[in-house]
Order: sequence, then structure tokens, then C-alpha cells
Amino acid sequence: MQSIYLKKYYFLGALIVMAFMLAGCGKEKSLATSVEIDKNGAVTNTIIEEFDQSLYNLDELSELASSEVSAYNSECLSERIAVESVEMLKDEKTVKMVLKFNSTNDYASFNDTALYFGTVQDAIDRGYEISTELMNPEGQVLSSEGLSDYLSRSIIITEDRSVFITPYKIDYYTNGVKLNGKKEAITSDATSEVIQLLLSK
Repeated sequence: MQSIYLKKYYFLGALIVMAFMLAGCGKEKSLATSVEIDKNGAVTNTIIEEFDQSLYNLDELSELASSEVSAYNSECLSERIAVESVEMLKDEKTVKMVLKFNSTNDYASFNDTALYFGTVQDAIDRGYEISTELMNPEGQVLSSEGLSDYLSRSIIITEDRSVFITPYKIDYYTNGVKLNGKKEAITSDATSEVIQLLLSK
């Protein structure tokens, strides 16, 4: 689906100058691009970005989003992604787009990025290497012995620099990640390319 990937980047990049790294700029949760994963692995991607109406209008953006999603779904032979909404916020300078993905795999494929959600043991079986430098909010690093207690618990592994909203409490995370509450991680300042969030369940 390489053609879909390229179209996706033109869609989010050229049309609305999309930058998935804006999440760590100290904005409120409602004004930051976010990736919310539920306990079943479904993803809600809320994209917040400045929008230049002198170049494109909202209807054109909405139509293009629907077209790209339809193309992806057609190649998958099922509805894997849905455009839930495209709207202009009250400041009339910012657009909010909400996309629903059936799974983290669909999110990763559509955005040509890495996103895994599952148990630690399954991640290891799939060839992922769990970081030895994950730390908790108290600054304590997870030991190899401690990791053995998490094998049946969930982990998120990604290269995406959005705000992540998780289904369970975040116990350990990659250095540079900032927590906003127990289930929200701001990943823009992570010190490694691959980000890992180890969850409590």
C-alpha cells in the first residue's frame, strides 16, 4: 500500500502542514494531536493543526480525508478506518480531525509508522527488544528481574511523537517522556527513536 502511504503524507503534510510532534508544546489536552488506544487495541486519532483557509477549505479537506480512508479500506477489503469528524475550531484558524482505526496495525499501516500494543511477552516473541532503561515517575529504572513481573501486562511501542492516551496506568516509560496524569504520555521529548510505555495491566 505504498501509494496510500504517500497520499497520506501529502494529505496530512501538504494540505494542513501536519506535524505529529506538536503534542509536547505545553498545550492543553484538547488542543494537542493525540493517539488514544482502548483496551481492545482500537485507536482514536485526534489531529489538531493550524489550517490556512486561503489555500484549502474545510470541505476539500474533509473530502480528501474520506477519499484516502476509502482507498485504504478498499485495499483491505473491509472498513478498517473511519473519518469521524472534520471541523474548524472556534478560533477559525485550527482544524480538528478525528479518525477511528480498528487496530494499532491499521494506524501503523495508514501512517507508515510503528505502533504496537499487546503483552510484553508477545512483543518479545515478535522480535521487539524491551528497553533496559525504562523508568517510573520516581526515576527508578526497571530491572530485568522487575520486567519478568510484566510479561503478561501491556506495552505500547511506537515511533510516533503524539500524545498517547492509554487504557491502563503507565508504570514505566522511555526517558524524556512526560506524564500528564496516570494514563497520558507526552512523547515529543523522548530521548530515543523508539518509545515504550509499560502499562499496569
